[in-house]
Amino acid sequence: MKGVFDFLVRSNIFVAICASSLVWQTGILMDIPGHFGFETLVVFLTTGFIYNLHRLKKQRETLRNMMVWDGKGRIHITMALFFLLAFLPLLFWFQPWHFKIFILGGILSLAYSFTFIHIGGRKYSLRTLPYSKLFVIVLVWVMMTVIFPVMPGKLFDPEHVFILLERLSFLLAITIPFDIRDMDLDAHEGIVTIPIELGWKRSRQAAMFASLVLAAISILAWYLGLHSLEQCMALCISAAMTLFLIARTSPQSTPPHFAIFMEGLSLFQSVVVAIAQYY
Repeated sequence: MKGVFDFLVRSNIFVAICASSLVWQTGILMDIPGHFGFETLVVFLTTGFIYNLHRLKKQRETLRNMMVWDGKGRIHITMALFFLLAFLPLLFWFQPWHFKIFILGGILSLAYSFTFIHIGGRKYSLRTLPYSKLFVIVLVWVMMTVIFPVMPGKLFDPEHVFILLERLSFLLAITIPFDIRDMDLDAHEGIVTIPIELGWKRSRQAAMFASLVLAAISILAWYLGLHSLEQCMALCISAAMTLFLIARTSPQSTPPHFAIFMEGLSLFQSVVVAIAQYY
């Protein structure tokens, strides 16, 4: 069982499941029949492709090393091709709205890993621009899990706006800890991030505050009649679990703390919302 879960994490299938579950959750909260099954599949496949592509770029290994089945190269090539080939047929079912958001999200995702700016003889990607690393990730996830599934006519519905604000708060809360994890690596690469500037303890406090904002927005949405009491309680439970795990985050936290527990908070929130909705 441990070997299976290790594969799900290393192949980025787990993070793809977590991302796609948020699309499904958006459909549940908006009470839309089918819960965006097509959009959920699109986000699952594209997340898997992008994350494997990013891992390949980050490793900076030679082609020969990549072709060794050691979990550091070949697995990412294989999975990136699998996700890409499985996704391409879905393009035939895209609506114009899908293309607009998808192209913008794709450009941001690729620019996150690959250099496109040349300043003073140095090459920059969005990941290496000062303070941008955190916000690019959050922006892309919000776009693909909240904006991408919903057609333009519903974008400014109060219910959708509150879901967007909830998702933004939640993603900020769970993304800051990953910057805390990467502090030494980012400092070595000369990347300026919020934890490097504020320190990891103050950054952790900011993440904890974001989880409290999630709970506050959910309660306000319930008060305004935009969420049911069950949905509000589910989101507050998720906020409490997020706060609990963030409080136990430090640069010395073990890899499973991030790869399983922090990453898995998206899936946990979606499951709790689904349980509250149907049971």
